[in-house]
Amino acid sequence: MSGNEDCPNSRLRQQLQTDTAGVCRWVVLALGVGTAAAAGAEELPPPPVGVAPQTSTAEATAGGDVAARLVERLMQRYDNGDYDGVASDGLAALDRIPENLDFRLAVANSLAWTGKLKPAIEQYERLLGTRLDQEARVGIASIQSWRGRPHLSKPMFEQVLKENPDNKEAQEGLGNVRRQLAPRSTLGLGAFNDSERIRRRGSAFAHAWWNEEASQRYELGGNVERISQDELSLPNNDFGFGVWWARAPLAPRLDVSYQTEPYGSVFLQGQVELVEDWLSVRAGRVNWGRHSISPKALRDQLVAGRLGITGTPELAVGQLEYAVDAYRVSDDNEIVETSLRLAPVWQPLGKAAQWYVGTATRKADRSDARYWSPVDGYGVAYVGLTLTAGNDANSVYAYLQPSVGLWGESKGGSIWSGGLGARAQVTRDLSLGVEGSANSSRRDDSSYRSRTLGVRLESTW
Repeated sequence: MSGNEDCPNSRLRQQLQTDTAGVCRWVVLALGVGTAAAAGAEELPPPPVGVAPQTSTAEATAGGDVAARLVERLMQRYDNGDYDGVASDGLAALDRIPENLDFRLAVANSLAWTGKLKPAIEQYERLLGTRLDQEARVGIASIQSWRGRPHLSKPMFEQVLKENPDNKEAQEGLGNVRRQLAPRSTLGLGAFNDSERIRRRGSAFAHAWWNEEASQRYELGGNVERISQDELSLPNNDFGFGVWWARAPLAPRLDVSYQTEPYGSVFLQGQVELVEDWLSVRAGRVNWGRHSISPKALRDQLVAGRLGITGTPELAVGQLEYAVDAYRVSDDNEIVETSLRLAPVWQPLGKAAQWYVGTATRKADRSDARYWSPVDGYGVAYVGLTLTAGNDANSVYAYLQPSVGLWGESKGGSIWSGGLGARAQVTRDLSLGVEGSANSSRRDDSSYRSRTLGVRLESTW
């Protein structure tokens, strides 16, 4: 079939897959996984959506010659690969000819292939129970796979194949989903330096797998690292376990880790999804020394209680990601962090050059010399551009994100971040990724700079 292109929401899909457990967060950050820099680093080719509908206008004829000619023109554009045009003009045309099932499938496919996933699902759902029921279910299952939800795709593909074992689209989609659900092991090496003479070196490992029903995901992992500043140098090692009840009500997640050095302590985080995509609530006990990248906070055994909300809703204007987190540190300080990022639907340069905008803020109740605590606040607005070349198996990418200070410590200096990375599929089951990044911002009324370098090896089984 035509139109089997790269999923336009690959960055979001990768973030969702990477962020299902929290046992190796900092190396994930060092590698840039789940950030704008990771755009284009696909693990799987996107599954097919639906099947190419017949370009017959028989059903539209009843709506009149004008409607029939409109459908014929749009179907010609569909056959010629103008999915953007069919997606934008087709919805309005469907209001005039709602009974044309083949045309509705073409519009749904076009919406899916151009990244408008929510309206695409709505159109596929209107085909359920019709003669195009199987095509609609394949389309919905494919979108769920694109969005990093193979546990939802698997039973849909299996149901289609139960009714029609020869459905090639469902066969291909189920094969891709099984690869997504395959046990996965990762090993990461990371390094961090900043202008405050803080250094972090370490490794993270994790192994994740799904149960047979694809309803629960498990992860085992740990970190071995050392963090230092001047003469102070401390190990910061832990191991942990995570569970995600993916199909249960509220899709709860629980991550538990035990820190073995420099002192023993238990940390945990739980999350529930109250409104799908729109609102999740998370809470837990955080290792503040690791979270704030501060050896002094680690030395003083600072911990923090965390309460936050997050979401990734798909809007008409684009894909939104947001987070708000409040921390109550064990030294009685309180810190609030927020982030907001929008990847617009309008991308005039195509998938090779994706732009986005966003904001980030931080505010502390009081200042503490051991970790960044901007009592006057910190707020920036940014615009970023990610350039990607290659394919699903092998790709290189770069991003640049200049910012402007809005208030507090962010005023009065140059603020930007950027990075370079690459991913290579070494074998069918083994991939290698590398990324370096640099950051320049403001802290305590002076310039602040940091650099990261990360290497990630991943194998499926």
